[in-house]
Amino acid sequence: MKTVKGTVLCFMSISLAIVALGCGNAIENSANGWEMLGYTFLALAVFLVALILAAIGVSAENEYMEQESRKIKRIPHHTNEWRDAK
Repeated sequence: MKTVKGTVLCFMSISLAIVALGCGNAIENSANGWEMLGYTFLALAVFLVALILAAIGVSAENEYMEQESRKIKRIPHHTNEWRDAK
């Protein structure tokens, strides 16, 4: 990861995915079917938020890469690198 924004968003998405998996234990220990259904929807919602954060983090990384590739590399005229570039 090259940007802080992308790193933080990906870290948060991994953490939320772990929390979503942790809801499985709550589903097993629930008393009735409605409680199971509620924990299932909670796990799915947290997992979807984790996917969205991961997508935003990857998008931030790609945006940084595009900005870096758009920069013009200035080569001094009196170097061998300039002659090779021609």
